[in-house]
Amino acid sequence: MKNKAPNRFVYTILQGSEGFTFLTMLFALCILFLMLPFIPFLFRSLSESEDHYQELATRQFFFFTADEIFQANRIAIQNDELVLHHAGSETVHISQYGNVVRRQVLGKGHEILLRDVADFQVAKLAHGISVSITTTEGETYEKAFSCYE
Repeated sequence: MKNKAPNRFVYTILQGSEGFTFLTMLFALCILFLMLPFIPFLFRSLSESEDHYQELATRQFFFFTADEIFQANRIAIQNDELVLHHAGSETVHISQYGNVVRRQVLGKGHEILLRDVADFQVAKLAHGISVSITTTEGETYEKAFSCYE
């Protein structure tokens, strides 16, 4: 008894087809209909990532500021401007400039740390400093940094 291949009929149909057939159209429609329910979840997840952009950017700014404070030898606050004195004669100023928060070294340069800022406040605390940021959308973020002089 000869062994016949069970897929012989399907193989001959696919091998002999030329171009777009009804079977391939049905296969494509099945895939499309299986994917349709997931499209709204995809768009929702994309729009949510845009909503959290300012929060993530502010957290990154606070992380960067904490690193700058940790490296500083002396810290001062002048007119809502954070002034950090590093080793040597390097002085770093972190302040609001228009609707951005910028970092300047020795009063030169213009490194933007955070965008879309309506208000930037720095206050001295008993155990460190507090930085408060209000975005142009009205959201307020505040962080206290421990530092000892």
